[in-house]
Amino acid sequence: GVGSTAYYASTTETGAGIYRQYQFWKQVSPVVFDYYWNSKKEEPRSCDDDGETTRSVNASASTREPLSVLHEMNAPHILNTMLSLKGLYVKLGQVPSVTVLPVPEPYRVLFRTLQRDVPGWETFEDVVKPVPEEELSRNGKCFEDVFEFVDPPNGRYQPI
Repeated sequence: GVGSTAYYASTTETGAGIYRQYQFWKQVSPVVFDYYWNSKKEEPRSCDDDGETTRSVNASASTREPLSVLHEMNAPHILNTMLSLKGLYVKLGQVPSVTVLPVPEPYRVLFRTLQRDVPGWETFEDVVKPVPEEELSRNGKCFEDVFEFVDPPNGRYQPI
């Protein structure tokens, strides 16, 4: 039933992957729809949080290219999606920020923040260190007796 599915999704690696895919499409689908919806429109529109269609242009935007307005409206949503999903999604945002790929400027500017302002995912003490500690304790050894010094990573994503 629903309970067993929720349990599976929250306790297995496969379930976690499925949940991340769900979160990705839940957050990106409105952006994809926004581009599709506006591909044949003269003035960009957007769906607000309630699903209502709204016009999302300001006075100066009416003179700009419609795609540029869409890029400016949607780039923050894509950046927030990358930050919330972490890992590979952050790396996928870092790449176009420093390459010559044809990426719209609003995306490139926001993605540059992924080079320096990304919060760390997990800490060494909370996530990494317990694994060898548990393994060593099974063999009757202490982490500090085996390792004289451990230089933990800084807990941040490494820039490309």
